[in-house]
Amino acid sequence: MREHGYSYSRFTHGQNQAGIVLNRKILAELAVYEPWSFKSIVDVVRASEEAGTDSEQSAQMQQDLILDRISMAAADPAEAKERLGAYNS
Repeated sequence: MREHGYSYSRFTHGQNQAGIVLNRKILAELAVYEPWSFKSIVDVVRASEEAGTDSEQSAQMQQDLILDRISMAAADPAEAKERLGAYNS
């Protein structure tokens, strides 16, 4: 978190306000194995804080950003959607 300019408590508060429901285990796995996806979550939290958006708008922003980042990393867009679905469940 600190690498992206957040303390853990500030990030989790922003995450809750943005409507992002991911536990610490998933966040840690994303940070290690999917750094682009993790960065997109940080970007959504930051954008949500700056814009003061509600959780429904933030959830859509989150999915769009994560899908974009996963699509960049995956050879197949269908695989990217499948991977995104795994993180949302």
